[in-house]
Order: sequence, then C-alpha cells, then structure tokens
Amino acid sequence: MKQVSAEEFRNVELELMDEIDRICREQGIRYSLAYGTLLGAIRHKGFIPWDDDVDIFMLREDYDRFVEHFDEWRSDERFEMAAPGKMNSSYCMGKVVDARTRVNSLWDKEKYWLGIWVDVFPIESFDPANMQVHKKIMRLKFLRQLAVSDPKAGKSLKRKIAKHIACPIASLFIDPMKITKRIDDLARAQCDGPSDTIVPIVNTHGTLKPFPASWLDDLVPMPFEDREYLCPANYEEHLEFEFGDWRTPLEAPPHQDKAFWLE
Repeated sequence: MKQVSAEEFRNVELELMDEIDRICREQGIRYSLAYGTLLGAIRHKGFIPWDDDVDIFMLREDYDRFVEHFDEWRSDERFEMAAPGKMNSSYCMGKVVDARTRVNSLWDKEKYWLGIWVDVFPIESFDPANMQVHKKIMRLKFLRQLAVSDPKAGKSLKRKIAKHIACPIASLFIDPMKITKRIDDLARAQCDGPSDTIVPIVNTHGTLKPFPASWLDDLVPMPFEDREYLCPANYEEHLEFEFGDWRTPLEAPPHQDKAFWLE
C-alpha cells in the first residue's frame, strides 16, 4: 500500500468536508467547525500548520438525522458513516470516512482502524441534575478504551506493562461496539428537552464544559483553505472559552498515525 502524503491527507479531509457541507446545506442541517479546526479557520484561514484533523459540531437532532440518512444523501460510496450502532464503529461520535484509505493507529488494535475521517460530535442539551449520566459515560469510555487499545502501545514502560495485562482481559468481556451504542443512548436520553446550555458530552475526558446554546444560533461562513465552512458568529468568545489565549500559537507535536491508500 502507498502511504498518503501530508498534502494528500489534507486534501482528502477537505473532500470529506465538502461532502458534509453539501449535504448539510441541501438538507437544512446545521453544523459548525469545532475545536482546533475552528481555531485554524479563524487564526490561519485553514488548517493549523502542524495539525491535520477536522472536527465539527452538530446539535443532537441534526446529528441523528445526518447519521441516519447519510447513506442515501451521499454522492459517492467512498464516503462512509461510522457511528455508534452503524458500520460496527468503536467510536463514541460520528466519523465521515474515506473508504479508499486506512489510518494505521499507533494506539488501537488493527481491527478497529478506519479510513481518513472527519469527526462529527453531537451536542446535547445540558441538565446539571443529570451528572450521574456523565459519570456513567466516563466509566463506559474507560472500558471501551481498554477493549480497543493495542497492548503493545504506551507512552511509558509502566503503562505498557499495565495495558499488556489489562487489555487482553478486557477484550474477552467487553464489546466496544455495544459500549459506544450505550454511551450514545445515554447522551441522547439526558438531552431530552430544550435547554439554555449545551455540551459535547461524548467528547468529555474529565470536567464537563457546557456553554450557552445561543453560541450556535448564529452561524457564518468563514474561509478555510480555498473553501468556506460554517463557524459560530461569536467565534472569538467560543475560542477564548475553549483555549484561553487563542491568538498566540503554541506549536503541538503532529499526529503520528500514518495513512495508506487501499487502491
């Protein structure tokens, strides 16, 4: 297999985003660039120079429609939807995948590898009274990670030894596909009803960071490479909330995963 170059990797992600943007505009689905992708759009008019992934937000109602009908709305079968309960996905969020490629993950077992993707995070209405749901989701995400992790990979010898013991045992008893479906169901159930506050609960790794629902009311097109994608109109407030001093670039190490063409 031929390795995907850095330029090709980004071009594939732009093609995935073009497909997402087209579907959303035609079907009346709202989305917004998120996390480092939003930061790149505002600060660099495209990708952060040392980054290559793409993240977007969708409110739960839009997200469910998008996932459910993606196969009938897509323009080409090379675009695939991986999501909890769909395509045997082991991930907690939706991923629009290019089936011509495969990303060889350093951290996950080969059976769970996918093609180059764009992450689609559902945004839930937030009820502080439902914190038990968040705790359940965090426990399930830990179990899922044990089941999918490659026991040979680790950032330290101590972690590698612990994973070498725990991961094979977890694989015997834990089905990550069932766990991600359970996480998705829990997140959907806790967001039942309107709220002034929203949160990407399935992407939470520690403390929840809810933000005003009004932040996604107004979406505006912003330049991204030689395209335009939708972003919150109050992007400065959103970026300050997420990153603090977002105007000062802090270089991070590039992703180490490698991608390959399957054709």
